[in-house]
Amino acid sequence: MKRKYLLLLFVLLPVFSFAELQIKIGNDTTFCSSSFWQGNPPQLGTDLIITGGVPPYKYAWSATINTYGYYSYATDYLNDTTISTPTFKQDWGYQSWETFTLTVTDAENHTVTDMIKVRFSVFISLNSYVVHYKNIGDEIILSNIPIAGGIEPYRSYEWSPADDLLTPYEKTTVCRITKSANYYVTIVDSVGCEAMTSSDIVMVPLTDGIETEYSNSDIPFIKDGILFWENPEKLPVKINLYSLNGAKIKEVYLVTDEYSLKNNVSVPVVYEIIIGTKRHTGKYMFN
Repeated sequence: MKRKYLLLLFVLLPVFSFAELQIKIGNDTTFCSSSFWQGNPPQLGTDLIITGGVPPYKYAWSATINTYGYYSYATDYLNDTTISTPTFKQDWGYQSWETFTLTVTDAENHTVTDMIKVRFSVFISLNSYVVHYKNIGDEIILSNIPIAGGIEPYRSYEWSPADDLLTPYEKTTVCRITKSANYYVTIVDSVGCEAMTSSDIVMVPLTDGIETEYSNSDIPFIKDGILFWENPEKLPVKINLYSLNGAKIKEVYLVTDEYSLKNNVSVPVVYEIIIGTKRHTGKYMFN
């Protein structure tokens, strides 16, 4: 009887043997840096394949990144280095390829590793928009693209708003002016990452259609010496600053929705904000 049991044991053993532990992370990958502020941070290991071994598995991601003599590690960029698909918390600010290593250990302490190279497409806005003072009916060429970075060559360009533009999907476009406008350009690079920045502001002379005041919901307000307003349509903004005796001190053109009075004037002023066809005036007593 013992011999029968022993024979049966040897017959069943091959059925319960496990294949050699192997892993494959996937191909080297370029991520978009813009995915962080878009609320969709990228993940590592989404294409990970594990074969063989004895589950459950343990994971350990590692990396050493040298940025001009400053060393950082996987824990600086990944939300968790002990899971199979960690999420990036941030990029390293440069478009260099960096190597991340994954070590997988199975329940019988068998260990294998694989590596993947990762880079981020990083755009930099140069904040150098151009202001054009023109009349209705004039034509200008929009060619200012204050963006650097990304993975060249760029795949596409898109100018907006497109109403007055002849070729809004070209690198440069002709603008036949019918109104004041704040123009933006969106670039898509060779790996599909995109960036948008303000490029040109077109200002035409104000007409008699200017309203004397904002509606109550639009009135700007001042907090800690900073003037804030609402401009959801991204219209060009003009601010005139006057001394209390009526002398003009400064004329400013903006594409933002705030302006620091305390950093730009040292005396009490009357301010005038013009956005599209609406005007608001107020007084700021510098102290």
